[in-house]
Amino acid sequence: MKITSVLIAILVCGNLWSQSLEEAQSHFERYEYALAAKIYKQYAKTNPLPLEDYKRFGYSYFIIGEYQNCLPISDSIINTPDVEPFFYYMNGEVNMGERNYEKASQSYETYQSLDNEFDVSVQLASCKMIPSWEAETYVHFSRFGVDTTKAD
Repeated sequence: MKITSVLIAILVCGNLWSQSLEEAQSHFERYEYALAAKIYKQYAKTNPLPLEDYKRFGYSYFIIGEYQNCLPISDSIINTPDVEPFFYYMNGEVNMGERNYEKASQSYETYQSLDNEFDVSVQLASCKMIPSWEAETYVHFSRFGVDTTKAD
């Protein structure tokens, strides 16, 4: 009896692991990118992701704005052979969001040489200009002591 229950538990766990990629793909196709990224992340801890799922994983992080998590994934995606030009654009956006302007500029230039779906001329100009900007001081306005949150 113990042996059969252990075998059933192993089969159920194995089935859950194999379904997790299908579940992540299903969430991705339904535009539920946060859920898809969470499942891809859990799966990637123990198993290597196939390239297409790895691209979905990176895209999910990109869409939900988690650029810090997306950056190493997008860096590795653009180093794969025959990658779609969009991933250079994605890598540029992520690097720009993380203030890596030189890398962002390189990715945008590569994208611009491969595809013209998105006009990246403004992003390229921004990558060149932003590092030269001077920091501005932040002015904090506090409420007056007699000012209350309720009307008089």
